[in-house]
Order: sequence, then structure tokens, then C-alpha cells
Amino acid sequence: MVFAASVANERWPKPAHAQKSRVCLALAGLPGAGQSAIANKVVETTGFSALHLSSDVVRRKLFPEARSDNPLEGDLTYAELTSKTIEALNSGSDVVLDGTVFGGNPDDSIVEGVLAEARENGHETVGVLLDANHEPLRRRVNSSHLPPRGFFSA
Repeated sequence: MVFAASVANERWPKPAHAQKSRVCLALAGLPGAGQSAIANKVVETTGFSALHLSSDVVRRKLFPEARSDNPLEGDLTYAELTSKTIEALNSGSDVVLDGTVFGGNPDDSIVEGVLAEARENGHETVGVLLDANHEPLRRRVNSSHLPPRGFFSA
């Protein structure tokens, strides 16, 4: 977490409100890889005043009975996440975004689409793909209180 705090402080020097363009830090990874935990720590330990947006939270608000294997739900979730991100950046807030990706190629990540939209709106972006061993993640997610994700279902 020290590294994340160091990067955040370097990227977002205080006072952040003095900058014209805002910054979006996006953390992406497989379910259970730690995107939300790291995003929370970045905001908490740096004193960086940013809006934390999570694809999981947005999905649950849009689809309380969400099924992660439904492509339409995923598309609508990331459309809403993109809208919330751009709205926050354009209104003067920095954003720490965490999102779940189900493939191994970061260029194919839907999170990259959010970052591309932020760049098109004149904002700075930093994308981080969290990599982890799949088997411990499968055990962790399947044993948690969360409903199993499509990536880990048999």
C-alpha cells in the first residue's frame, strides 16, 4: 500500500483542486484480485479527495439480482460507470475506479473504454491491471458471502 500511496501523492499533488484537468486512476482485475481494497486504501491513506467508483456497486444498484454471465448487464453497468466517471471528472472531482475484468488482455478491458472516454474529455488517466493466480481467487470468491461470479462458475 505504501507504493500506491506514493504513486497517488506523486500523481495528485495537493492542492488537487488547482489543476484544470482531473485524474482517473483505474484498477482492474479478475474478481477477488483486490481492486476495491486497493482503491479504498489509495483514497484512505493518501488523503486524496477522490470519488471512488466500483463496477460491483454500480452493477448491484442497477441489477440487484445480477448475473455476471449476462453480457447486457455488463454493458449497461460499464455505460453507467463511464457516465458517472466523466460526470465526476468534468465537475472537478478526481476518480479512483475499480472494475472487474474477465479476460487477460488489458487492451480488451471495458475499464480501458472508461479511461479512453476520460482522455477524450481532456483528463489524465492511469490504468493498473492487477494480476493474480486464478485458483486462490476461485476459492476465495466461491467461499465468500458473494454470489458466485460467472468467471468462476462450473
